[in-house]
Amino acid sequence: MKIGFFDSGLGGLTIFKEAINSYKANYVYLGDNGHAPYGVKSKEEVKEYVFKCIKYLIDCECKLIVIACNTATSICINDLREMYSNICFIGTEPAIKPAIVKNPNKKILVTATTLTLKEEKLKNLMNALDVKNNFELLPMDKLVEFAEHGDKIDYLSANNYIKESLEKINFKEYSSIVLGCTHFPIFENEFKNNVPNYIEIIDSAKGVVNNVISHAKDMNFKNNMDIEINITKPDEYFFEKATNILELKKEDMRCKIISNSIA
Repeated sequence: MKIGFFDSGLGGLTIFKEAINSYKANYVYLGDNGHAPYGVKSKEEVKEYVFKCIKYLIDCECKLIVIACNTATSICINDLREMYSNICFIGTEPAIKPAIVKNPNKKILVTATTLTLKEEKLKNLMNALDVKNNFELLPMDKLVEFAEHGDKIDYLSANNYIKESLEKINFKEYSSIVLGCTHFPIFENEFKNNVPNYIEIIDSAKGVVNNVISHAKDMNFKNNMDIEINITKPDEYFFEKATNILELKKEDMRCKIISNSIA
C-alpha cells in the first residue's frame, strides 16, 4: 500500500516534506502543474481535474490520500469520500484553530486563494470556532504563480507582493498570520521579512502529518521508504524546484510525467 499526496502543483510539497521526514512509507506525489493554479478557476473545472488525478493515485495502489491543497479540499473532499469509501482521505484547511488557541484575544489574518476564501467549508469552520469577528481574510493568489512559473521560484517578486499586500495591516491588533494555501509556506521567510517579530506565521503541515501518521499506523503500512513525484505537464524546472523544497537529491526520488495517463 502507498500513501498518495495531491496538489495543483508544488504547494503540497510543503506538507509532503514534513511527511517524508516524519514517517517512512511508499509515497506517490502528484502535482497537477498542467492546470495550476486552481485558486482562480471555477469549481467545476477544479473538480474535473481533481477527480482524474485522484483516480490515478488510486490506480497506483494508494490507500491513504492527502489532498494537500486547500482549494481542492474545500471543493472536493466530501465527494471523494462518497465516491471511494475504501480510501482514507485526509484534507487540508487553514490552521485557524491552532492560531486561536495560542492567542484568543487578538485578531488573525487568514491568507489563501480567492476560491478557498469563498468556499462554504471555510465559513463553516469559522462558524464552528465562533471567530467571525476575530479574523480578516486576505486573498494572495499571485504567490502560487511566483512558485509555479519560471525556471526558479521567484522569491523577490513574492517578497514585494507580500510587502504591498500587508502594508495597510495594523499588526498591533493581530497575533498571527495563517498561511491557508499549501504554496504559501514556500515563502515563509518572505512573510517574516514583512511583519513584526511578534507575529506568528502558522501553517497546517504538522497537524496534517500527525493525522497521516495516526491513520498509517492503524492501516499497518510497511515502513519502507520510496518517493515518487509525478506531474501532469512536461516541466524540467518542476523537479528541480521540488528537490530544493524537499532538500533532496534527484536520485533520492523517481520523477515521472503522466500527462497521457490522466487524459
